[in-house]
Amino acid sequence: MKYIIILMFAAICILTPISYVDAVDDSVSIDVATSYDSDELISDVTIVSNSGLWCISIPVSYDDRMELLGVADGIMPLTSGPNSNNPYILYGENDEIENLKSTGTLAKMRFKAPASASDLWISIGESEAFNANGKSVSVSAPEGRIYLNVPYEPTGVILDKSSLKLTVWESYTLSVTVLPSNATDKSVRWESSNASVATVSGGKIVAISEGEAVITATTVNGKEAACSVTVKKAPETVVSVTGVTLDKTSVVLDKGSSTTLTATVLPANATDKEVVWSTSDSKVATVSNGKVTATGPGDATITVTTSDGGRTATCRITVLDSDVKVTSVSLDKANLNLSKGDTAKLTTTVLPANASNKGVIWSTSDSGIATVSSDGTVKAVSPGTTTIKATTSDGGLIATCNVIVEEPSPSNDNTLLYVGIAAAIIIAIIAALALRKR
Repeated sequence: MKYIIILMFAAICILTPISYVDAVDDSVSIDVATSYDSDELISDVTIVSNSGLWCISIPVSYDDRMELLGVADGIMPLTSGPNSNNPYILYGENDEIENLKSTGTLAKMRFKAPASASDLWISIGESEAFNANGKSVSVSAPEGRIYLNVPYEPTGVILDKSSLKLTVWESYTLSVTVLPSNATDKSVRWESSNASVATVSGGKIVAISEGEAVITATTVNGKEAACSVTVKKAPETVVSVTGVTLDKTSVVLDKGSSTTLTATVLPANATDKEVVWSTSDSKVATVSNGKVTATGPGDATITVTTSDGGRTATCRITVLDSDVKVTSVSLDKANLNLSKGDTAKLTTTVLPANASNKGVIWSTSDSGIATVSSDGTVKAVSPGTTTIKATTSDGGLIATCNVIVEEPSPSNDNTLLYVGIAAAIIIAIIAALALRKR
C-alpha cells in the first residue's frame, strides 16, 4: 500500500483585459491543508489572488522519499520539466485575455510515498507572481517545511476490567487503553446497555439498581471493548469475614488423580463468602473451585483467600510419581514336556508388585512345534523343541521356558483299554441273560 499525495493549486482571479487593469494592492496567498482518507494522504495547496494573474513561478521542494507522478495544467498553461526535478518549478503564463478573466485551478501535482514513511514534507520556495499590469504580486506561503503527518488509526481497545460486581450506588472508574500507543485519536465513546441498572460517563460507572448491564468503550473507528456489570442490592447490615478454614491441611496424591477441598468462611452469616483459589506450583498441582488435580511429582501449597478481608487457609499437596518401572519378570516353569496335542499354561511374575505396566507379550520360537496364546497357554503341535518367551511391555525384559513336544506313547493311549472293558461288560450281560432262560 502506498500513500498518494495530491497538491492542488487553485487561484481565484477577478480579471479584466490588460489595458483596463488598474494597479491595486495585489497579493497571492498559498495555504497547505492535509487530510487522511482511507489509504491516501491528500495535501491541498491553494493559491488565491484578488486580481488578474498574468504569470507565476513557484518552486516546490519535497521529501526525497516522495515521487512526483505528474503535473496537470489548470487555467494557466505551464511549462513542464522532468518529474525528477526537486525542487520542481511551477511556471505558467496567461497569453489570452479570456484566461485572465477565468477563475479556477492553476495546477495539480500528484506524489506517492511508501506507506511506512513518516514525517514526509513539502516546502514552497521563493516565489514570483505578476498581475496583468506587470506588477509584482506578493506571494504568501507557510515558511519552512510543511510536514504531512499520517494519522494512525486505533487497532484495538482494552479495559482494565472485563466484569465487575457493584452494589447499588457504588461506583467504579474503568481504565481504557487504546492501541497502538501512537494512535492519532485515542478518544472513546462510552455506552451502557441498561442505564437503569448502571450509567457510565468518561469511564466512571455508577450502579443505579439491581440487574445487569454491559458497559462498552468504542474508538473513533469502531473498535470495542466491554465490561459486564452486575449490580446487587446493598445489604442492610454488613457482616465481615473473620477467617476461613479447609477440611484438609495435607493430601498425598498420585500423578493424574484429584481431590476436592472444602472451604468454610467464618462467621457463618458473613455477608461476602466469596473465595479465590491459588496454587504455589501449577506443575505439581492445579486448583479450580476447590478441585485439586495432581499434575506432576513434588510438593505444592493450595491457598484459599477470602474476597472480604483477605483471610487465608492452606493445604499442602504431595504428588507421587505414579509411573513405577518394571525391574524383572519370571515364569513359573523353566522347562515344559508335552505330548502332541496337550496344553499347559505358563504364569508370569512381574516385579515390583506396584509396577505401573505389568503387561507382557508372549511369543514362540517355532510355532510349528508349540504355540502360545495371549494368556500364556501353550499348545503342543508336533514333536520337537521350542522356546516360549514372555517380554514385558515396559522395559522389554524377557523370561523363557524350554518346551519339548513328544509323540504320545502307546501306554498312554487308553482307547483299547476302554474298548476291552466295554466288550467284557457286554459279554457278562449276555451270559447272565442266558442263565435266566434256563
